[in-house]
Amino acid sequence: MKKHEYIWSILIALLITTVDRTASADPAENRAIIVLDASGSMKQKIEGKAKIDIARGVIDELLVGWDKKTELGIAAYGHRDRNSCNDIETIVPVGKVNRKTVMSAVNALDPKGRTPISAAVQAAAEELKYTKNKATIILVSDGKETCSADPCKLVEELEKKGIDFTVHVVGFGIRDAEKSQLSCLAKNTGGQFLLAKNAKELNQAMKQTVAIVTTRKPDTEVGSGLTLHAVAIKGAEPLTSGLYWRFFEAKKGLDGKRKYVYAACPSGSCTPKLTAGRYLVRVEYDQAFAEKEIEVKTNARTEETLVLNAGVLKLNAVPKMGANPIESDLYWTIYEGKQSIDGKRNFVVNRSQKPYTTKLSAGRYFVKAQYDQAVATAEVEVKANEMSEKTLVLNAGALKLNALIKKGGDRVDRDLYWTIYEGKQSIDGKRNLIVSRSQTPCSAKLNAGRYFVKAQYDQAAATAEVEVKANEMTEETLILNAGALKLDALIKNGGVPIDRGINWKIYKAKPGIDGRRDIILSRSTVIPTINLPEGKYYVEAKYEKVSTGEEVEVKAGELTKKTLIFTTK
Repeated sequence: MKKHEYIWSILIALLITTVDRTASADPAENRAIIVLDASGSMKQKIEGKAKIDIARGVIDELLVGWDKKTELGIAAYGHRDRNSCNDIETIVPVGKVNRKTVMSAVNALDPKGRTPISAAVQAAAEELKYTKNKATIILVSDGKETCSADPCKLVEELEKKGIDFTVHVVGFGIRDAEKSQLSCLAKNTGGQFLLAKNAKELNQAMKQTVAIVTTRKPDTEVGSGLTLHAVAIKGAEPLTSGLYWRFFEAKKGLDGKRKYVYAACPSGSCTPKLTAGRYLVRVEYDQAFAEKEIEVKTNARTEETLVLNAGVLKLNAVPKMGANPIESDLYWTIYEGKQSIDGKRNFVVNRSQKPYTTKLSAGRYFVKAQYDQAVATAEVEVKANEMSEKTLVLNAGALKLNALIKKGGDRVDRDLYWTIYEGKQSIDGKRNLIVSRSQTPCSAKLNAGRYFVKAQYDQAAATAEVEVKANEMTEETLILNAGALKLDALIKNGGVPIDRGINWKIYKAKPGIDGRRDIILSRSTVIPTINLPEGKYYVEAKYEKVSTGEEVEVKAGELTKKTLIFTTK
């Protein structure tokens, strides 16, 4: 089976799970919506095939022999507008499945836009009338929220208001920085979060998902006398909310991993329906967790308490010592304090909250605060039943960059590409890249220090060294000293401009020591307009087998027009 088939088989398994959970229910209660990512990244290819095309094929396969008691809807986002966070549409309303109707809508999707996960999930929940009915959403995404919303906080609210609200998430090809945001949608609603990085992991995820169906038992199953509690510290009262329970077979497989076992549990104390046997129980409380092996016995009442040994960590960041805390655009990442032999640390969580407060198991951690391109790190210790606070000093300032077409001329407001490098050069004269942006003007938060910046405007460029100071705004304006050159060509004087088939080349006017001119660019466009540094150039045009060329001078802040005449016999 190919990699992309594994990816989408996960989706199939989740849908089977949805059917299984409610197969005996009234059709009006047995309803689900697939929220399909149709953002621009879905045009990316896996094994030569676009992700969106893979999705179309799998959804078509799902519809063959669809369970008649399960109503399905399809929602999508990012398929109509490149920059809108409101581009969310129910392309197939929830109802009985009509394969032709569904595929017509799915095949019409044109991935191009952003990733408004929060708004899409909320829209799907409302369509399912989640406050009155059971509501199951299956989100398929290859990236995180890009619309300044907090999906984790949203689903917490939906879960509180919902009757039986669940979000399953399939994330494939996602980075560590995206895991926490996507996983919390499932964790906060009792759903499943499945990752797929390669064929082996996809296969394991498929088996794990199928296990949800095959191990499902009625409420009268033996072993239902097990009751589980979790406490923050030994001797404390059991926690009544915020818990996430998971169960695994105690015995490891040949691959060293334990098989996942599905058992429904609320967010407080839990009475799972498990068959007799030994299990590994894991409970999570935000980022704090505890694990314990237990034995479930037939027709016996068993009570177990897991001790989380949890503390609270509160993080703030300031641009410099003594300044006010930063209130927006902060991105936190927490790692385990211990490093492996190769110097790496295990990832724990990331969030974009400010300030960031989280619960963690007691121990040492390494935290990183990122404020745009400014970064600060620190080691912290979390103690059980205590609040630990840490303020990181970013030593950061802001840099605002503009570019003028010439000294005293107009500001360039589009088509500018900015690159910011470290000011220090290596022994080979190279600088480390910090960030590239196409904003105008370009703004960035950076650690205090010296930087080298470059503005690129088509073929014209300007550079400068700048110094950024902590908690200050530094402004720099670069002078491009550029003009525009507009070219066209005629077969003869007074003729109609040639509108296609011309290859243009622009060279430096002055030949080198070998008598050759250095080429600047080559384009095959109709009547091109090129932005160039002020100076003299040699322009060459080739049409079919005929060539012609002339020198031309470009002046800063001016538009120079040049028409080349082809002479034919």
